[in-house]
Amino acid sequence: MGRLPALILVGLLAGCEERPEPSLAPKARSQGVVATADAVPAAPRVQPSAPEANKPTKARAQLCSHEASGDPFPDQALARVEGELGRSNLKPKTGGGHWTWVNLWAAWCAPCKEELPRLMAWQKSLGFRLHTISIDDDERQLRNFLSSSSAPLQASFWLPEGAPREQWLKAVGVEADPELPMQLLFDPKGKLRCMIQGAVEPSDLARVTELVH
Repeated sequence: MGRLPALILVGLLAGCEERPEPSLAPKARSQGVVATADAVPAAPRVQPSAPEANKPTKARAQLCSHEASGDPFPDQALARVEGELGRSNLKPKTGGGHWTWVNLWAAWCAPCKEELPRLMAWQKSLGFRLHTISIDDDERQLRNFLSSSSAPLQASFWLPEGAPREQWLKAVGVEADPELPMQLLFDPKGKLRCMIQGAVEPSDLARVTELVH
């Protein structure tokens, strides 16, 4: 056999030698990865629930949450704030054959501001007289709200902090620092007949209609 064929044969034999297998991960680690994947199942898909705002509200068991005193509307002039236009002292009208709805509120109270359009719509459809009385401590906060373009009100009565507010609230049987909002309903003779704690809901309309008619 010549020299060249012999070299070729040697090269072929060398290529047929078994090559070492690539190193594998340790068995323990390989099993650990598999076990972890099996122990954590994929998170199930959850159908998003309807927003709270779309859930129907339940009618309250009793509309008038406090026992009404039957006392007349306090004979006291209140400050009437009209945004940036100024302030005057007036006596809110009650009686005269009309139900009068008094809404105690404040510009810092979110539920108070949310229910104002509802109260104004009920006033228009049911025909009662509506007085809003703010118990904001800072008149500037009240003015800023009344002056904003999105405010449903342009004016509101205001009970300044101090003796006038305490006297007025005491006269209608309300504590000095009431939870807002609060509703006071005076009958056509000007007597307090119903006190509602908290904001009214659409589900209250039927009971309100029965009361004021």
